[in-house]
Amino acid sequence: METPGCYRDVPGFMLLYEITIVKSNIVLFIIKEAADGMPENLKDRLEFSYESIGTSSYLIIKTGLREEILDYQVSMTGCNRMERLVQFDLKSINGYAFCYYNITSKLSLSFLLKRRRLSRNEFVKLLADMARTIVDSVGYLLSDSGFLLDSDYIFINPENLEIAMVYIPVNADEDTCTAFKGFILKLILQLADIEEKGSDNFLQRILAFVKNDLFNFSDFLKMLDSMLYSDEAHEAESGDRDEALVAVTLEQDNAEADENVGLKGAKPVAIALLSQLAIAAAVLFIVKYVKLPGGNSFVNYLALILIIIAVDIIILKNVLKGVKFRMKTGPSNDQAENRLADVFAGTGDLKIPEEKPEQKIKPAASNNTVLLGSFKTGNPILKSRSNPGIEDIVVNKPDFLIGRLGDQVDFVSKSAAVGKIHAQIIKRNEAWFLVDINSVNGTYVNDSRIAGNAEYQLKGGDTIAFANCEYVFEDSCT
Repeated sequence: METPGCYRDVPGFMLLYEITIVKSNIVLFIIKEAADGMPENLKDRLEFSYESIGTSSYLIIKTGLREEILDYQVSMTGCNRMERLVQFDLKSINGYAFCYYNITSKLSLSFLLKRRRLSRNEFVKLLADMARTIVDSVGYLLSDSGFLLDSDYIFINPENLEIAMVYIPVNADEDTCTAFKGFILKLILQLADIEEKGSDNFLQRILAFVKNDLFNFSDFLKMLDSMLYSDEAHEAESGDRDEALVAVTLEQDNAEADENVGLKGAKPVAIALLSQLAIAAAVLFIVKYVKLPGGNSFVNYLALILIIIAVDIIILKNVLKGVKFRMKTGPSNDQAENRLADVFAGTGDLKIPEEKPEQKIKPAASNNTVLLGSFKTGNPILKSRSNPGIEDIVVNKPDFLIGRLGDQVDFVSKSAAVGKIHAQIIKRNEAWFLVDINSVNGTYVNDSRIAGNAEYQLKGGDTIAFANCEYVFEDSCT
């Protein structure tokens, strides 16, 4: 184990690291910041606020005096519409410059990391997109020191996790490499919850690269891209193997089904054929050797043959019905696929599919309706005005999200006017607060639109509207 030492000398403060072993044998660096007259950085020179204008939500940054703005950088970002960059408009008010960044329908990275665990590929792609944005900015005559490397001001599309970074068009004499390395370490050690599955030790490789004093963005980006591309190739290969296994297994099951039907159906068919031969022999024997009593022998023979034919039809019908039944109950493709899913899940084999027990409700002793469950009491409720009782929202968590993305919110709205992640309801000190998450159509309290990313305290009886969906807030404590 290495002994703690100076990570890199930086004017005004120093980063110390220790190496520690954590689960999965991944080496992490625990960063300790010792403030020593820290100089003013880019963020400290700015003033931040949020505002909703029309259908758009804006992050507003007051950068200082208007003459400090680099106009050619404003023109480059405005004319080229750079990918992975939050677009902004510049306004001058009383000699000061204000940059209006359009963050509509985006989440801050810090907000996302508090609620979502990132997979290996999601985290690697996140870092790669940030590094690629900084590398590409050079081609647009931008300074790499103009990017805000802060999880509160890096924005994410919640649907596809595409990033959008904030660029400040001012002179910033910062060591971007050091700031970026510190930001990555903070992400890994403090902010992000990252899945560590796999055998490639990707976190250890990232941290080892960040530790290197010869760190540069281009080589770092190449390493991250190699992680992504090699993983995609591995997934493609695994996918091909899985598809081949599915095809072979289904083919084997179909062949097995045909064989079973053939074997099971052969015996009844053979019995039917033998019975026909026996009946034909019996008819010939009777006609040739048996003399029936009565005057009209032709009629007697005809009656006997008809009786034999009737018995034969009954026998054939029963035999063929048995064959048909076996064919219908043979294994189907759906059953074969279910068997295969059980094998992959490790809960079955290809011969005997795992059957889930059917959940049954015991018959009630009376005609009363069986109660399957009920809402927990003591939670505030948003009572729907358009469909009360059906679309009411029970706020059963102290951090509750409302929107359309089913895998990321706590209440899924069916209205297309509601944002993917539209609003948040937070409990703090026995009080409830409402936050609009940069929605397009806005969040309203008592018919007034609230600003994005700002907490608004709710009171019992308040009317709340998420776009065109109206509710009345009922607090259980009031």
